[in-house]
Amino acid sequence: MKGQKQFYLLQCSPHFHQSVLLQLSRSGIAYYNPVIRTFYKRRDC
Repeated sequence: MKGQKQFYLLQCSPHFHQSVLLQLSRSGIAYYNPVIRTFYKRRDC
């Protein structure tokens, strides 16, 4: 539970969002899977 909470905080970090979006774009996953792209663009956390 403690590890999940730390991971959740990392997910909500703007820098984490940018780095993950960049990695997904480079690998092409963001292009083929808009669900992943939308999930990491969320600002509600």
